[in-house]
Amino acid sequence: MCLLLSLTLSPFIANLLANIAKHLTNGSVRVGGLRVDLPGVRLALWFGGAVTILSGLVARLLMRRVQHTSAVDGSPA
Repeated sequence: MCLLLSLTLSPFIANLLANIAKHLTNGSVRVGGLRVDLPGVRLALWFGGAVTILSGLVARLLMRRVQHTSAVDGSPA
């Protein structure tokens, strides 16, 4: 189901991000001496990577909390 949703929604998200980037930055930014284009696909991939990293950090935090709680209570995790 998640794969079907991602394949269905990703073109719309990429298009939305491309429009936002075009209005905010004219479609590219300068980083040092380099010009970096910001197409919607690139932004969608960066957004997906950020979501993946954040969900991993939240999972790590929750697992540490469960381990700490089980260590205090003496119950197995």
